Amino acid sequence: MIALRYFCGFFLQIFPYAFFCMFPFRDRFRGSRKRAVFIALSIFALMVIPFCTVAQLNVGGAYKETIWNIIFYIALLLFGVMYCLVVRAKIPEKLFIFFVVMSYGFFVTSSVTFLFRSFKFESDDFMYPPVALAITLGINLVLAKPFLMLMERIRVMIEIDLETRIWGILCSLPALFMLIASIAQFLTTIDIDRNVIVHMLFVLFAIFAFIVYGVFFGVMGYICRKKEEERVSERMLEGYRKQAENNEYILEAHHEIRHHMNALSAYLNEKDYMGAEEYIHKFADDAGQLPFVTYTANTLVNSILSEFSEKAKRCKVKVDYSIIIGSQLNMEDIDLCRMLNNILENAVEGCKKVSGERRFIRLNLHSKENFLFVKCENGCDEGSLRVANGKYRSTKRDISKHGYGLKIMGEIAEKYNGILSVQVHNGLFSVTTTLCLDEKNEE
Repeated sequence: MIALRYFCGFFLQIFPYAFFCMFPFRDRFRGSRKRAVFIALSIFALMVIPFCTVAQLNVGGAYKETIWNIIFYIALLLFGVMYCLVVRAKIPEKLFIFFVVMSYGFFVTSSVTFLFRSFKFESDDFMYPPVALAITLGINLVLAKPFLMLMERIRVMIEIDLETRIWGILCSLPALFMLIASIAQFLTTIDIDRNVIVHMLFVLFAIFAFIVYGVFFGVMGYICRKKEEERVSERMLEGYRKQAENNEYILEAHHEIRHHMNALSAYLNEKDYMGAEEYIHKFADDAGQLPFVTYTANTLVNSILSEFSEKAKRCKVKVDYSIIIGSQLNMEDIDLCRMLNNILENAVEGCKKVSGERRFIRLNLHSKENFLFVKCENGCDEGSLRVANGKYRSTKRDISKHGYGLKIMGEIAEKYNGILSVQVHNGLFSVTTTLCLDEKNEE
């Protein structure tokens, strides 16, 4: 039974922390995941056998606890070496994860000590009393999911590839916590080792630290999502600008056709058929064979509408544009791009869920003085719409990567002192807003 106690204690003090250290880097192993697991289990088996044997045979007499600690710290050292070699990441990233996980370990240990001494459970001369093991297991099971959520947020930070300098700064928070906690723990071993209040303060201190972690990574996660949205929008806007340049070229080519026809007429009037044939071959590729529809003088809006017209045509969706705007709008190109792109993207997706005459999109863009009126209507299947907290959500499978369209449109409307209105009635999905395009808009 003593060997079993020490096996369980060794397992609970090693396995959860090893798992949490590796979790954020699960796709960054230098070898295969199976190989990493095999190495970890090999180290565990290599160290747990002497650890349990010494306890079972009571080897060492008065020095047995020292022997246990030596074996335990050797195991930690081997796992640390494995962690550094197997994981493919920056050293500050690995250090940060390590310090955070050690903070978690300190919290669990302090909580177990606090509960064990508060209720004054009986113990013997051996480590890992059964009650303490049960409490340790319970705390780990309760905290596993929230701590994994914290590790997942850290994983997001790792994926965006922050600068090494920033990771070094981030390491200071958990490292400082561990330093203060270690000093406090050392002081308690001098004369107040059994003071329950001190251990309770350790628990509260650890809770506070994890609240700081959670808030920090919540804010950083939001910033990362906003930056990613901006990067996607920038790439999209750049694509539309290039398309607008191509459209300008096509318009110029159409304009040049008239001059080419005049030149051909001159050749034919002179009965110079060979010259006319050579002229045709020379400029055939520049004649602009692809049709191009002009919806408005605004080249960016024209590019967006042209792309979605083709997309709607492929999906057998009828599109009706009513556009009355100038060639220039007092609105940032990226905001205009995101607004129209999300409106039309949602409309096309909504039309895919219906059939026949209900597959239609009506878009109105009207500008007057400093105001821009935007209204988009499309057929929809009301039964397939997902509503949560009074708001319409994405019905796509991966909700974490979708469902931001209306939110983005709402933020843009708010930026330009407008309110986004969404209505669904009789199979008609309608999005409406009026934007104030003056120089007082927030940046």
